[in-house]
Amino acid sequence: MDCYFYSPKRIYLKNQIQNNNSNFDVIDGKDLNIITQMGNEELEKRSAHIFKYVDIGNTEKDLGEIGDYEEDITLNLPSRARQIATSGDILLPRPTGSNESIVIVPEEFNDSLFSTGFMQIRPEDKNQSFLLWIILKSELIQKQLFYLQSGSVQPEITPDNFKEYVSIPIPKGENKKKIIQEAKDLIKRAKDYRVERNLRLKKAQESLATSPTIVG
Repeated sequence: MDCYFYSPKRIYLKNQIQNNNSNFDVIDGKDLNIITQMGNEELEKRSAHIFKYVDIGNTEKDLGEIGDYEEDITLNLPSRARQIATSGDILLPRPTGSNESIVIVPEEFNDSLFSTGFMQIRPEDKNQSFLLWIILKSELIQKQLFYLQSGSVQPEITPDNFKEYVSIPIPKGENKKKIIQEAKDLIKRAKDYRVERNLRLKKAQESLATSPTIVG
């Protein structure tokens, strides 16, 4: 373990979660359904199957959307293309600098391949998927991931550390519904703002392109 693991701040965070749980339930990383990469037998069966493939760095930080991707048969994709995802799965990047770029797999990427650099979590339903996405992006969880990083070349959170040491507060009852609705409203506003911004940018670019050139 790296020295971060022994930080008093990490222990303090864990104690705060465990001891102040009147408004939420506490689960550990091992309580989540974490999906492992496909084995050699499944890999052989799907070796000529055409997949969409998403790598680390192709997921957007703020709204958790997928940007670029490759599409090819399995044998032509990188050897790390081994996580088969179902829509609604949560993909958490393991490298410490990318932990916030979490994505909920959309319908158009159902049965797609993702890098083994992601930790793959399969929630029970869409509501749990969205709630976990919010919680995993929170400062409380992100700080835990930071203190649990290991490795010197490319520090990351390992599945074993996540399962053993990460404590996740799950809101109860009406508080849970309120958090989900507020988050959905904020995301909708952010997406609407981005659409409006892109339209304004496009109009400005078109205006510049059609403006007469001034020769001095």
